Amino acid sequence: MASWPPWHEFESGAPEMAAAAAMLWPGTTASGRGQPAPPGTPCFPIAFLATARPDGSPRLHPFCPVLAGGRLLAAIPRSSPKGNDLRREPRCAIHALPGPEDDELSIRARAREAGNDPDLRAAALAVVTRSGAGGMIQTVSNDPIFEFDVLRVDTARWLDIGQPGTPRSAGPGRPGASCHPGQISIHARSAELGQYRSTGLNGGDSRPSWIGGRAHGVIPAR
Repeated sequence: MASWPPWHEFESGAPEMAAAAAMLWPGTTASGRGQPAPPGTPCFPIAFLATARPDGSPRLHPFCPVLAGGRLLAAIPRSSPKGNDLRREPRCAIHALPGPEDDELSIRARAREAGNDPDLRAAALAVVTRSGAGGMIQTVSNDPIFEFDVLRVDTARWLDIGQPGTPRSAGPGRPGASCHPGQISIHARSAELGQYRSTGLNGGDSRPSWIGGRAHGVIPAR
């Protein structure tokens, strides 16, 4: 069975997209590198975690991801249903809050409970302790730790939002977006997209390899 890559392999395999992730998670990234969060930004900003309920229907939760030792982690209270969701069905999705230019970061991952790894908990605890965030220190000290191995990462950056000549239309658009059947565009060439995913096996190695690409222009509506 394939061993899916941790966060640091995504960072080394897709540095441009990792930089986009760092822009949306500046406090999380800085804290994971042992640096102070940039002024005016939280150390651990809220993101959203999508899991599957026992009946297969979706569940969406706010949570605070932690980067420690190059691994993407979360401390999930035992009383939270999302922990049991992940134990039963580890496939999940993470979405960052939109950036100042409506930048997007979406991660598909496999979660696994890793709290029995004392080194991993110690690394996470060191990160949150440096931040001084009391609630994070408490939950990382006491609650189950989950690691998210990366299956796929998607990013999008919207250009020239709200500029003259880029009217907003009704429908599934964004501010400054012109909507057409089946697509959203901003001006003619306005979206910068990235996508990386792990797939297959790299020769005889058990590690999946990264494939991906970037595109400019119109993107499909969702």
